[in-house]
Amino acid sequence: MINSTMKNIEIRSTKRSTVNAAVSTLARIDTFMLRQCGIASGNQLNESLHFFEFQSS
Repeated sequence: MINSTMKNIEIRSTKRSTVNAAVSTLARIDTFMLRQCGIASGNQLNESLHFFEFQSS
């Protein structure tokens, strides 16, 4: 199943639009996974940014 899917992707990836769509999909999956895995670190980052904004104003 996976192998045939990969072959289909390789065949279609000759089209630039398909490549772009695949890349954007992967990027979306990456950001989703990061959001799921790093909720705490994301909140810490936001707090740090707010702290620096407060300090600089």
